[in-house]
Amino acid sequence: MKPARFYVHIGLGKAGSSAIQSFLHDNRGILAKNKFVYPNMWHHLLAHKWGGGWIPAYILNRVNLEERWQAFHQAIANDERQRTFILSSERLAAAAVEFDDVAPYIAALFKDVPTKVVLYLRAQEDLAESEYKQRVHAGLRVTFDEYVAQLPPYFDFEALLAPWLAAFGTENVIVRRYTRDHLVTDFLDVVGIPATIPFNVAEKRMNLSLSALSTQLIVGLRLKNNRIDRQRIEIIRSLCDGDPRRLISDTLRDELRQRYAQSNGRVASAFFGEAELFDSREAAPASAKRARA
Repeated sequence: MKPARFYVHIGLGKAGSSAIQSFLHDNRGILAKNKFVYPNMWHHLLAHKWGGGWIPAYILNRVNLEERWQAFHQAIANDERQRTFILSSERLAAAAVEFDDVAPYIAALFKDVPTKVVLYLRAQEDLAESEYKQRVHAGLRVTFDEYVAQLPPYFDFEALLAPWLAAFGTENVIVRRYTRDHLVTDFLDVVGIPATIPFNVAEKRMNLSLSALSTQLIVGLRLKNNRIDRQRIEIIRSLCDGDPRRLISDTLRDELRQRYAQSNGRVASAFFGEAELFDSREAAPASAKRARA
């Protein structure tokens, strides 16, 4: 009898993870009928075994995450229906850079289960802007230039991949380029879910982003994360929604590309057999985008 299969989607954050998770959650019943298992929302807690993330401490303190991991493993290892299980949490990608035991822990726990790690990468200049806007909405109050000067370590994708490659082997790590269009379809193909299944496809806008102007106003006015300022933020957001401008300048975009050029090139060579990880035509200069708008 063939064992169950396990796919661990580790992110990145701001690279379509919410869209993938929303689709999988909305279609859990249909997936289950076709031998694909996407657990209930509790599985998002698993990645928080190493702390951090958005789940409040008072919730984490009530859950024994070691026991949850062990139970999840047992459910997969003892499965007799040859099903495919999917775990998706963008927290795992960042946690594996912060903590040395994340990838080795998962690899050791699921050593008796065929496991694949799936990672979507997004050009650092786009990732930085999108992540910065999200953090500003959550309370960060530094300028974009200040944020970019100290980007998190996982922006180096070679370093991000290193622990997963060491723990699982290159043959079990699947790297994909993030594209907004056809993202879910691409993920279904990676996991082996037939596109012919009649899924429920709801029109949703996931994690609505602040515009560049909204972000600059919120930071410039030093608005806080209290009730009154949150109302002001929503007013600013509604007034500035749809502003097409970018936060990142042409100069800063080029500087970020240069900063990560060598490591991106090695990742591109290893996983795509190409010289560049991201097509320069996919991220036109900010000035060019404004000119076309």
